[in-house]
Amino acid sequence: MQERKERQKKQFQNLTIRDDFMFAAVLADEEICRQVLSLALGTPVSPVEVVPERTVRYHPEFRGVRLDISARCRNGTGFDVEMQRRRDDVPRRSRYYHSQMDMGLLKNGADYRKLPAGYVVFICCFDPVGDKRYRYLFTARCRENGKAANDGSYTVLLSTEGKNREEVPEALVKFLEFIKEDEPDHEKDYQDPLICRMQQRSRQLKEDREMEGSYMRLEELLWEERRNGQKAGVRRGVRKGRSEALKDSIFLIWNRKGGLPPGTVRRIRKEKDPEVLLQWVYLSAQSDSPEDFCSRIEEK
Repeated sequence: MQERKERQKKQFQNLTIRDDFMFAAVLADEEICRQVLSLALGTPVSPVEVVPERTVRYHPEFRGVRLDISARCRNGTGFDVEMQRRRDDVPRRSRYYHSQMDMGLLKNGADYRKLPAGYVVFICCFDPVGDKRYRYLFTARCRENGKAANDGSYTVLLSTEGKNREEVPEALVKFLEFIKEDEPDHEKDYQDPLICRMQQRSRQLKEDREMEGSYMRLEELLWEERRNGQKAGVRRGVRKGRSEALKDSIFLIWNRKGGLPPGTVRRIRKEKDPEVLLQWVYLSAQSDSPEDFCSRIEEK
């Protein structure tokens, strides 16, 4: 136990901006977050409020620990920012992030025209597209005429492997070079005020005993989750994970349709059979009203 704690303390002192925990802690500074977002979007972003309860998420049964930054502008525009080090399925991952963000941006039953813009920003330590660009911006467009959907949904992928230096601001290039560099070079002078501020913030965090304690508690949660997962068995974990994912799909569909009665929500949450839940996903897509859906699941 003591040996594990000493190892965690050493890990904390060696964290760089590429590590999820340090990235989230540094960008919790709202001015740093605003400047990073301005660089990512290529346009000035007004002051933002970082949503701390969404920055570190822990749920023992679904999605595990998630470290990212969620922020809002005063006009309601939402941002979700994540450091992406692994070549996961970036497009579908961004789709998942958008769905999660939208559920927090619009209340059940509200006019869809009031749904504010939402940006998902991935800072990738690889080239997610393969065109050697520092920045990729994705919006929904009509395939037939190329017109934008104007649905307020945007995905920005930044790449540390870009080569089109002459096409983007120098500040963005320096920022991505800072992200890319190995640990010793994270302290070198990049002659950039944002990077200087991020370096200073990182040093302050590493001197903060409370922040060190938060990191160690998070590591303990991860360790417990891995240990419990091994005990529970892979098959059981997959089954439970699938059930929770299907429930999320049902709620996402009905969130866009105006919501479900509390009793139906409770029934869905209690259901554990993934085959039943899969049928309810199909019924959700087919049903025109909550009453229709509720009556049809009663028939099953």
